[in-house]
Amino acid sequence: MKNFYTILLVFTSLGAMSQTTFYTESFESTTGYSFPNGSGVGTSNQDFYGRTDSAGAPPQETFTYSGFDGTFFIAGEDIDGAITGSLGQVYLDNIDISGKLNLQFTAAFASGTDMDIDGVADSISVEVRIDNGAWALIGRFRADSSTFTSTSGPFNGQFAEDTNGDGYGDGTRLTGNFTDFSWQINGSGDSLDIRISLDLQSGDEEAAFDNVRIAGLTTTGINEVSFDENTIKVFPNPTAGIITIETLTSGKIIQLISIEGKVLKEIQSAKNQERLDLSELANGTYFLKVGVKMRKVILSR
Repeated sequence: MKNFYTILLVFTSLGAMSQTTFYTESFESTTGYSFPNGSGVGTSNQDFYGRTDSAGAPPQETFTYSGFDGTFFIAGEDIDGAITGSLGQVYLDNIDISGKLNLQFTAAFASGTDMDIDGVADSISVEVRIDNGAWALIGRFRADSSTFTSTSGPFNGQFAEDTNGDGYGDGTRLTGNFTDFSWQINGSGDSLDIRISLDLQSGDEEAAFDNVRIAGLTTTGINEVSFDENTIKVFPNPTAGIITIETLTSGKIIQLISIEGKVLKEIQSAKNQERLDLSELANGTYFLKVGVKMRKVILSR
């Protein structure tokens, strides 16, 4: 019962928290995204990349998709026959993530079951960056080696999620019916950029995606200003593992709290400076509570 009241008190201090989808893009209009490498239809009957629909798709499209949101989606086949190079990309830029924590990317992906995906050439990937930092790969599809039908090499397979990063699909396979996949986005900030890439290099390799969504925890009631930095200091923040809490009053209770409101660590200060080791925790956002004061702590390695 004591633990229950502790967690209840934490939620009261943190204020209301709710996981919400705050950004969506279903490509129903021609604005809100860009094609940095271009889009178009080639001269062959199997070369295209861009925004399309099933009813009025380019004649190059050889596979009929289902389960997409609305009317339009992004699709490509043998992209190097339609644009310069085999890499078709969509940028979703400057998504406002201020005040959002625990970010999650979700989108629907599809590919035919007889699309001849090659192991060394073809891929679908999703990358993100926060506040113009480095791009980080969060999700990828590659050829599932167990589906190869060619005996001359790693050729003619199906796309599947590459869950272990070894360059081959080992997870859920893609089909012609759009299916949602979700991946966590580490970190927080003010602006999020997304880069979705289709690398399709040969004759009838084909893939598509649609309905991009970003969800996160929206927090209210956190008063970081009330954490008087002239009296109590926390450094470094962001931290790679260990934080120092300085100028404490002896006997103060110090709690480290997850964004779900769970008390992960609790110590009682015995001097005016204490160290707290976060190295066994996952990267992300946490809250440090000292008495009635609260402050956000970012763990980033």
